[in-house]
Amino acid sequence: RAFFEALRETLLEASDETFVVEQSRQDPAVFHGRCARTNEHVASVHMSTTAKGAALLDEAQAVVAGLDAEAQRELCTRLAGLCDYQDEAYARRYLSWIQKVWQAERGLPVRDLKLTRAVVRGLFKIMAYKDEYEVARLATATDSEQRMRALFDGEVEIVRQLHPPTLRGILRKKIGFARGLRPSLVLLSRLKSLRGTVFDIFARTPARKMERELVDWYCGLIEIIIAGLTGEKYGKAIEIAELPDSIRGYEHVKEKAAIAAKKRGQELVEALRS
Repeated sequence: RAFFEALRETLLEASDETFVVEQSRQDPAVFHGRCARTNEHVASVHMSTTAKGAALLDEAQAVVAGLDAEAQRELCTRLAGLCDYQDEAYARRYLSWIQKVWQAERGLPVRDLKLTRAVVRGLFKIMAYKDEYEVARLATATDSEQRMRALFDGEVEIVRQLHPPTLRGILRKKIGFARGLRPSLVLLSRLKSLRGTVFDIFARTPARKMERELVDWYCGLIEIIIAGLTGEKYGKAIEIAELPDSIRGYEHVKEKAAIAAKKRGQELVEALRS
């Protein structure tokens, strides 16, 4: 019951936020109140990240000056997320692409920031794929475990059912990771610097290869978008930027969705160039 109550509150908060966004377009008082809350959120993200991450957030707010408060909140949250996911260099790579799109969009006579915001969301989703290191980091995050324990009374033992792709050949079912295996997950999460290197033992699996290729694919699409962005092509550019939204699931499900997204992307690029 506690779990469903927490889920209900989360859904209500999400619906309330959507309502506030719509209302802020019409009511200046709501808009300014939302800006104040956004500034508080950005400040909170700023304090929770590393010194280098905080410097990167300051840089981000400077290079994309002119973005509305909500877009800045989304950008700063994702930058901090990528710092935690990998490191500041990885987050800076993300920011460099956002800056390119923002500069291209600013050159249009009429703009509503939809393209920049679509890339802010889409590129983050593609870059922050859930591999073994990220799953281990999220699974051992102190705040995550505290939230789960708060849902129940008494002593709570957290057992996570996982099915690592590297063990699919010898394990047909998921295996439980309880308290005893937590140190191993903590160690794995701290090895995230190996991600994508020659020392990454998980990088050779088809799923991880596909996810790295998706990052290059999407960045290539961004290059095409900004190379010839005009008001007439703006709608198609947004459709291309939103393609990551259709790539969901894991393993073969995600692979199937990725193939469909690439096919749709090729069609949109051809329409963009025609």
